[in-house]
Amino acid sequence: MLHRHRHIYPQNNLMEENDQCYLSWRTRAIKFKYMKKAGCLLPVILFAVQFSLAQSGFATWTFTELTLTNGKVLRTIQLPGKAGKFLTTIYKPVDGEFYYFKNNNTDFQFEVNNIVYSGRTPWKLIRIESLADSKSGDGAAVTLLSGDNKIQLTIHYLLYPGLPVIRKSLVIKNLSKESIKLESVDIEKFEVTEFSASTYSWVCHDY
Repeated sequence: MLHRHRHIYPQNNLMEENDQCYLSWRTRAIKFKYMKKAGCLLPVILFAVQFSLAQSGFATWTFTELTLTNGKVLRTIQLPGKAGKFLTTIYKPVDGEFYYFKNNNTDFQFEVNNIVYSGRTPWKLIRIESLADSKSGDGAAVTLLSGDNKIQLTIHYLLYPGLPVIRKSLVIKNLSKESIKLESVDIEKFEVTEFSASTYSWVCHDY
């Protein structure tokens, strides 16, 4: 019996040592597993923070909508996503009632070789970037690709502190291999509502 006990005890000790060793390695494996998960999550968290910071200032956006506001003026734009229209849905002062423009404005229009391109024709959203200038202007630059893949259009929007206006410009790039004729450029194109008043007028400038 003593011989059996002497034989069993070392075996039990070995089992205990093996259990401790197994637990130690298992603990290390779990730690390593969670470290790997944390390492995978960290770039995602950093990317989310960077994406959030890129939308600071007077412009914020999602994949489907761009919002421009400086506390004085508000403009929201429907983005085309993978394929769709580019329309201004709201353009008004932040305070007060304003019903002059409809909720689906063409936004822009021009002709290239007698073909009309506008916010109502098919576009694909390429990217949106923050935009700023040396005069405290802040906004966004939206780059679009036409449905026929011949025109790349970048639209710049800039807002300034305390001013109820939005500065806008178009950059039109020819992606085709042929020369083009650019005509009838409307940087802004809005559809106005019917307004019944005793005195009412619109002043337009042809540029």
